[in-house]
Amino acid sequence: MASLKTILAALQNELDTAFSGSLELRDGNRLRTDRISLSLELDFIKSSDSDGNLRIEFRAPSPDPGRKKNPASAGDAARRHTLTFEFRSDTGSAATAPEIPRPKTKKSKTEAPLVGAAYDQLVTGLSRVFGPPGFDSSARATVFREILEELSKEHQEAVRAALRSGTFESDERLVHSALHRLRGLFQSGPATSPKVGAELFSAIAGQYSMPSLLQLIQEAWKEQSSWMG
Repeated sequence: MASLKTILAALQNELDTAFSGSLELRDGNRLRTDRISLSLELDFIKSSDSDGNLRIEFRAPSPDPGRKKNPASAGDAARRHTLTFEFRSDTGSAATAPEIPRPKTKKSKTEAPLVGAAYDQLVTGLSRVFGPPGFDSSARATVFREILEELSKEHQEAVRAALRSGTFESDERLVHSALHRLRGLFQSGPATSPKVGAELFSAIAGQYSMPSLLQLIQEAWKEQSSWMG
């Protein structure tokens, strides 16, 4: 009878040899071994060593001597052990795999650097919307930033498009809420009119991305606490 250790070592050797090469399907995909299940019927053998300590071994039973005469008998060793293989299909190599089309990325529009004269010009223009940087106008600028920063990029652009068109309405709940708040903000600013405030903002800020605008507003108008004392 073979020991369990001998059986597993022999099985490992056989598996390494059997799966050393790749198994390919007709479509070029490869089969990869996912799981191997082994079921063994073993004899439990107890013995003692020279010191009287108990020893336990597991060994595969020898084939039934009568199996050739009666292969369908319950003692047939060929029916005691099973080996099950499960495979999964992997995609083929890069050379044979079909190329997956990738969506073309939209190039972001070039922005003028917000430094020097460009920076001063933008601050001057936005001052017509919020008021010149200072204690009173910083509250208005802070609210403006908070309204836009709460939105996703897509919703920010939807707000910008609505202001450009001169409407403060939207079917999107978040966009509609933001436009309603901006309407009141423009009304309280130097423009004293939601429509004029929207026109001024669109004309001044149209060429800049929203993140750049919000950063400039934060730098120039700061928080009210920064203007105190």
